Amino acid sequence: MMPLIGILDYGLGNVNAFINSCKDIGLDTRLIRDPSEFSGVSHIILPGVGRFDVAMAKLRASGLLSDLISRVNDGWPLLGVCVGAQMLLDYSEEGECEGLGLIPGNVRKLAGCNSQFRVPHVGWNANIGVSDHSSVWTREFYFLHSYYCDLDESSDCRSVVIYGDQFTTGFERGAILGSQFHPEKSHGSGLMFLKFFSEK
Repeated sequence: MMPLIGILDYGLGNVNAFINSCKDIGLDTRLIRDPSEFSGVSHIILPGVGRFDVAMAKLRASGLLSDLISRVNDGWPLLGVCVGAQMLLDYSEEGECEGLGLIPGNVRKLAGCNSQFRVPHVGWNANIGVSDHSSVWTREFYFLHSYYCDLDESSDCRSVVIYGDQFTTGFERGAILGSQFHPEKSHGSGLMFLKFFSEK
């Protein structure tokens, strides 16, 4: 059975970029704006851009949150991207709202070291895999962020980047994945990563 990728459309994130990237590798997608649209979906992508509190408020206001959590608890694969990945953790230094609490940890502000390592971290960087799946994580990906995921359990970490300091850029716990990088903007590397997620 071919996977059907549900993309949460709650007002943040370039959902069209995900649709186009999935189409490039032969994956069908559905925008989810209403809980009824979860039906038949096999995988879920939670995109996100902007401020943590704004993203959390929009997700809670969308009416999708309880159904999302229920399906994730039932084992449906979930990929959070950028702020969407940060939302999977407990709290963020960027705001005051609680995160989803699906991955133990908190979101921290990047420390800009000097003119070479400015915040936000923007552009292509070499992702370094630290797991058995290192080949899919060890690639050049596109980044745009000022905060990063500080995981409580190192066993959840799948990749890091060195940008002044070293910090987590990818994590995985069961069927839940998070990528600080943007697979939908990362050309071939991103397509390979989305295919990897679709096979979970």
